[in-house]
Amino acid sequence: VLSIGLYSQIQRNTPQAFSHFTYEFSEQNAIVVDVQGVGDLYTDPQIHTVAGTDYGGGNLGPRGMALFFTTH
Repeated sequence: VLSIGLYSQIQRNTPQAFSHFTYEFSEQNAIVVDVQGVGDLYTDPQIHTVAGTDYGGGNLGPRGMALFFTTH
């Protein structure tokens, strides 16, 4: 955190970089999104998978994966 309370560009990009990493690491079969938190403590993720049936009702499947990349 910068002295005026703002996050540097690198810190703000960490959640999106992590999401992209999970997509690539899973060989494009899953992505962890909606990462929230303070500093480097992240909570409350949502996981989208190709099947769209794992990890609860928030898994939007391929549509959710595509939505991430519209803003990344």
